[in-house]
This record gives sequence, structure tokens and C-alpha cells, in this order.
Amino acid sequence: MTTILVLSTIAAFLGGLVALPLWREFRRTRSASQGSFDPNEILLAPPAREAYRPVGRLFASGDFEFLTRQGSRPEIAKRLRRARWQVLRLYLRDLQADFRRVYRIAGVLAAKSQDPAFGALVTRQAVRFYRELSILHICCFLGWPARIQTDVLGLVEALDRLREAARASLVATAPRPDLSFD
Repeated sequence: MTTILVLSTIAAFLGGLVALPLWREFRRTRSASQGSFDPNEILLAPPAREAYRPVGRLFASGDFEFLTRQGSRPEIAKRLRRARWQVLRLYLRDLQADFRRVYRIAGVLAAKSQDPAFGALVTRQAVRFYRELSILHICCFLGWPARIQTDVLGLVEALDRLREAARASLVATAPRPDLSFD
């Protein structure tokens, strides 16, 4: 009897650990989608390619070769690599925040849009973004810098595509001034 009680308590605890983040994400997404947004956030935003271009150079082999040619100790290269992994994680956090912001706006626009293809595009870009982000997190965990540049490029392309689609939807639904000269 006590074994069943202990096992059920452990199962309830683990279930709570899984359910709590999902519930928080659901509430955050639901409250964000009901709010208003600033259209300038989409219309005036520069391409993400420019903001996230330095990520591709984080693990450039030339930097590590330079340290080797200079005769530095291997610990210095290890510290540099570790610091760059931390920088990559910060970039990914910022990129994910940017994507969430654009995705929230695109979700509001998709709900108001007459074009069902726009909602499908928003969903496709979100799936692509989070798939690429998951792969990047696995690469970070395993310490594989080889795929970083191409995977970050995929994330940035998904963000830019979503931003461009939201921009086009905003322009299409904007009220047009009456220019008739009677």
C-alpha cells in the first residue's frame, strides 16, 4: 500500500513538473494574443539577418588557429570556446524573444485575416523555427559547432519570412485613404 502511495506521489510530482511550464506558456500566449500591438514593430523592423550576422563567426576556425599559432595554452582556447557557447546561448535567447514577438503579432493578424493561407504560413514558420531551435539546442548541449552557422541562418530566415508575411498582411489590411477628387 505504501509503495503505491509513494509511486503515485512521484508520478503526480513529475506530472506537475511537466504541466506547470505548459500551463505558463499557454497563459502567456493566450494573454499576449488578446492584447494589442504596435504595427511599427513589424513595419519598421530591420531584417534579422543584420542583427544576427555575428553568430556565424562565433566558432570560426581562424580564431582558434590564431591562438594555436601564437603558442597559447590549450586552456585559453577552451575558455574562449566556452565563452562563445555562452554568447551563442544569449543570441538564441534574443532570437527566440524576437520570434515570439513577431509570432504574437502574426497570430493576431492571422485571426483577423481573410486569407487562410496566412494562418498556415504563420504555423509553418513557427514549426520550422522551433524545429531548428531544438536542433541548435542539441548541438549546444553536445558541443557541435559545425552546424551552428547553417542552423542559425535557418532560424533567422524563418523569423524574416514571418516578419515579411506579417508586414504584407498589415499593409493589405490597412485602411486606404480616399483619394477621389470629386
